[in-house]
Amino acid sequence: ILVHGSDYASNLAHDLGLLHTIFNGGALVIQLIFASRIISSLGIASSIFLHPIVTVLNLFVLTFKYGFFSAAITKGSFEITNLISTNAYNSSYYAIPHHIRDDVKEVLQGIFKPMGAIFGAIMIMGISFFTHGEMKIYSINIFLLLTALIMAFVSSNLSKRYTDMSEQNLSSQLDLP
Repeated sequence: ILVHGSDYASNLAHDLGLLHTIFNGGALVIQLIFASRIISSLGIASSIFLHPIVTVLNLFVLTFKYGFFSAAITKGSFEITNLISTNAYNSSYYAIPHHIRDDVKEVLQGIFKPMGAIFGAIMIMGISFFTHGEMKIYSINIFLLLTALIMAFVSSNLSKRYTDMSEQNLSSQLDLP
């Protein structure tokens, strides 16, 4: 930015802002028109599982063919699948009995989610500290790819438990307030 002057900085900010607007506008359209249909057709567990799978595919593309187009496609698909996965995740709380639903949500969002963010940040900073140059990029991408694969594996294993718990709660009348 210092080399190119303030025109470069303002053009960069304008272009990134425009891309951000396009991605979020697209996500809004998907949310309003298609999200409920996608979740209804895939189901809650498969909709949650969609995001890790797309993340793994995006990380493969970014690792081996990084460029503006691949980064833009990755950001767009991340926003859309994250939106669908988040809606399905919030709907999945209805599989938990009513009397403990709020407690479970507080533990997941108040403890596990921040712990995951802190762990991820520490891992990325650690990788950045011990590697340099292109090796840093590949190392971080491999770490993110492994994390996404673990996320996909865990989501896959939990989808069967989610279905079993939902059936149990519907049949035992546990969800009545």
